[in-house]
Amino acid sequence: MKKLFLCLAFLFSLSEMNAQEKQVYCEIVGTSASLLGKEVTVSIDFGQDRKLFKSQALVDELGALIVFNSMIDALNWMGQLGWEFAQAYVVTTDSPKQNVYHYLLTKKLKEGEAIDAGIRTKESVDSPDEGKKVELAQKEENMAYVALLMKTNRLNSKYKEEISKLFPFNSMSVLIQSKTEEELRTMSKKHSKYFDRYEIFE
Repeated sequence: MKKLFLCLAFLFSLSEMNAQEKQVYCEIVGTSASLLGKEVTVSIDFGQDRKLFKSQALVDELGALIVFNSMIDALNWMGQLGWEFAQAYVVTTDSPKQNVYHYLLTKKLKEGEAIDAGIRTKESVDSPDEGKKVELAQKEENMAYVALLMKTNRLNSKYKEEISKLFPFNSMSVLIQSKTEEELRTMSKKHSKYFDRYEIFE
């Protein structure tokens, strides 16, 4: 009787676990990063509504395009995030002449887990939501970058309102007054690419 009870409890826990998981899919598309070699850049499609001219290319935490050694390298990268290979096909384009690699991946999504967990695209970096902007603004490297623009008079005034909301005046004043241009440059080397738009380029 005890064994039967344990068996039923185990089966119930399995059914509960399966009920909390959702099978999802995505497609990664690899194109050649250079004329020679196997390096590829990869874009990703979760089936979302795509915005015109918005890139879904994979980027790192700094917003730089990720160049993979091959599609296998890209698969291993996705595998670390829990994605598994499902199927693949290749399309050869004429203009330019190159192979475009389409890989379908699948993953069991846990309850409360975002489908794009751990993944950044050029669109998400270029157009972060308000919460993400606030989070980025609190990082020292981004504060240092904006302080550097202010100190060197290269801040685009059209973003003045947004900057005043994101960056605390007192913190920025301390940075500008206590750090040299060279120190701010060093501190801001790894700033988010989103804030590049604040700079006036001559």
